[in-house]
Amino acid sequence: LIVILFISYFLIPTVYDKNLVKIELEKQILKKYNLEVKFEDDISYRLLPKPHFFSGKITIKHNNSVIAESNNSRIFITIKNFFSSKELKIKNLFFKKTEFNIDSNNANFFKQILNSNKSNHNLKFKNSILFYKNEVKDVVLIVDLDNLNFFYNDELDQQLNANYKIFNIPFDLIVKNDPKKKEIFSKIKSHKIRLN
Repeated sequence: LIVILFISYFLIPTVYDKNLVKIELEKQILKKYNLEVKFEDDISYRLLPKPHFFSGKITIKHNNSVIAESNNSRIFITIKNFFSSKELKIKNLFFKKTEFNIDSNNANFFKQILNSNKSNHNLKFKNSILFYKNEVKDVVLIVDLDNLNFFYNDELDQQLNANYKIFNIPFDLIVKNDPKKKEIFSKIKSHKIRLN
């Protein structure tokens, strides 16, 4: 009986109204991460490896324009209260196969996300690509983003870790923002070109 009740509790989100869940998740993502998203596909609830909602397509907006589209997104939720969809709380965000289209008008998007992170929950992008475009919308730079991770570190600094390739040259980037000291520390390295 205990096992049945335990499993039943974790399956409660399967009966939620998916449209209401979409609205609630979009509001929470905007509030917690300052990230404006729109679910373009239906969402589904999955129990493993951890309780989360999955969506095949999500668009990300910045300054009233779509700057990214993700084809594989997971919104991990806490397990504290599954009895109401309005009580859902986001734990971590994971975006995979995201295509960014960035230009000079929205290049501050990543800085805004870094500075807005005020929780110990992670925001991750994996196996993504970034196209940087000039004024006439021609692509001038392509960046392969293996990993892009926004989080709070042990010193409670807002941190960005990135592993990416430009012209097949791998780079590692660490950016730490200390809001109290109002200092930003950046480190970039590439073994291939002996840069540190």
